[in-house]
Amino acid sequence: MNSIVCPKCGKFIESLMGSLCKDCYIQKYDLAHLPHVIEVDICSKCGAMFDRGQWNDRKDIEEIIMEKIEKHLLIHDEAKNIEIEYDILKLSTNKYNVKVKLDATILGENLKQTIMTEVRVSFRSCDVCSRISGGYYEGIIQLRATNRLPTRKEKERSLSVTSEVLGAQYNKGDRFSFITDVQELKAGLDIYIGSSKAGRNVCKSIEEDLGGHFLESPSLYGQKDGKELYRITFSMRLPEFKAGDIVHVNDKLVLIRSVGKTVNVLDLSTGTRISLKLKELDNANLVGDINNSKSTVLVAKEDDMIMVLDPFNYRTITMKKPLHLEVDSGKEIDVIKFEDELFVLP
Repeated sequence: MNSIVCPKCGKFIESLMGSLCKDCYIQKYDLAHLPHVIEVDICSKCGAMFDRGQWNDRKDIEEIIMEKIEKHLLIHDEAKNIEIEYDILKLSTNKYNVKVKLDATILGENLKQTIMTEVRVSFRSCDVCSRISGGYYEGIIQLRATNRLPTRKEKERSLSVTSEVLGAQYNKGDRFSFITDVQELKAGLDIYIGSSKAGRNVCKSIEEDLGGHFLESPSLYGQKDGKELYRITFSMRLPEFKAGDIVHVNDKLVLIRSVGKTVNVLDLSTGTRISLKLKELDNANLVGDINNSKSTVLVAKEDDMIMVLDPFNYRTITMKKPLHLEVDSGKEIDVIKFEDELFVLP
């Protein structure tokens, strides 16, 4: 077989690679290339990184640096079995020296290379932090209750649900899923949020958790790039009745245990648990709540009957034992009176 002379080193070889022998070809090209200086924009408040025209989720500063270097690192097309090691040295709050060590094989030859680069960090506010500080919002959730005021517990739970939903939406990529402001009013809460889409999901979750319903009212507030911009007011109405209320419905006196898409109640006559549709409470009458109860004494208990001291006239009443009654004779129990009849509370 005829030999070929490498035009660079003069070595006799059987074939050329890109007009050079294998060794010269490898030496001609670096294993990798990296700019001497790399610029990184990071939000000074949340740590998000600006890349390719948009802000990305917050990360650890060293993770951001390595990610930025990987996007600028050009590796030889023929390189295989590539191993990369980073050595990051912080020089100041916005300057880092980075040593990048590479180990790879090209055409069966093992090559190593070390590249130095400087990463310069510019700190500024991202789009989300800028809008939060500027009071930006796309939606208002007006939390109210039907024919009553929301309780402290309902307000706290609604805020908790709002935070949970907005956090989940943010993790899914909706960067405007944040609370801009919360105003506590006598009638309820006004929650200002950055994303109207997230606001809709918040209301659905409150509806699922606490019951009620909501309506949407959009209002035009400006234009951007020829597109009309709307803010949406979500009128979130909690149900008229809440957990702990005692109501008369369907000819039964019941204690409401929880309210959501369905209402879980306890029949105070029998002690049985019942699930009602929220709409079934439309014709219910509020009798009181567990705070209106009176303490009295369970005089005797035998089989399925009990004797209770009426705290209103101090007479002994004989009645059927409800399933939820578990205390022994002589102990105190809580009762409520409705239409001259005593009902034992759990």
